[in-house]
Amino acid sequence: MNKLLIFFSLFRPQNMLILAFTQCLIFYRFFPNTDLLSNIIICLCSTLILGTGNLINDYFDLEIDQVNKPQKHLFTSVLSPKQLITTYIGINFLVILLSLPFSFLLSTFYIGSIILLFFYSYAFKQKVLIGNLIVALLTASHLIYLGYFHQKIESALWVFTIFSFMMTLIRELIKDVEDREGDKQLNCKTFPILFGIEKSRILVYLYIVSLFITLFVSTSESTLFLYWKTLISLALFYLIFQVYQHNDEKSFARSSSLCKKIMIIGSLGIIFV
Repeated sequence: MNKLLIFFSLFRPQNMLILAFTQCLIFYRFFPNTDLLSNIIICLCSTLILGTGNLINDYFDLEIDQVNKPQKHLFTSVLSPKQLITTYIGINFLVILLSLPFSFLLSTFYIGSIILLFFYSYAFKQKVLIGNLIVALLTASHLIYLGYFHQKIESALWVFTIFSFMMTLIRELIKDVEDREGDKQLNCKTFPILFGIEKSRILVYLYIVSLFITLFVSTSESTLFLYWKTLISLALFYLIFQVYQHNDEKSFARSSSLCKKIMIIGSLGIIFV
């Protein structure tokens, strides 16, 4: 693979695009008459923070990735550790500079996100469920914060924030199961390592049931929103079936991919509510 492509892949552009796409839909649905430039800057800064979060995660996960993902292109093929840290600091500094003219509170929020992602990669991701909660909370906060920034939070925005939180929580736990063997070799204390695959499977089911409840209690006059809830519910039932069928860690990768697809479909529901 071309070195430039490997470099950009370190930022997980697919995940960045999903976040940008979701935020753009929120701006379109809930804040159509707000300042376009500020919305672009918010979207850009949020996706850059996500990208650099992946970058620093690769830095701390180098040994783990060599075990769990031997086929993966590691950052060392295009960057030295010093170059990676320099890139990480430079981009995050740019994020703070871009956000300061719009709101000191916005810059503070981004600084907090950067710090939390750093410590997630450094220590928290190896702790039982704590790392999963941090990623889920950060993902959700970058959606609900749009309402705080524009001083308008509708109940529908909370529904999609909770949906994003729960789907991220589900996907992070599934990824922990997938990476169980490599994490175990490096003394990580994730839920699948401490309690095993079967109890992890049960916890995934509980998370999905909680998401079902959220969908059930959410209401809208839109018929399209009802169709969206039905489609998401069917996808979640299929996820339960798929997780039930998995017999080993690596087979959980398919469910992780399915979670990402459900999150994309979920984002589309924003325009139907």
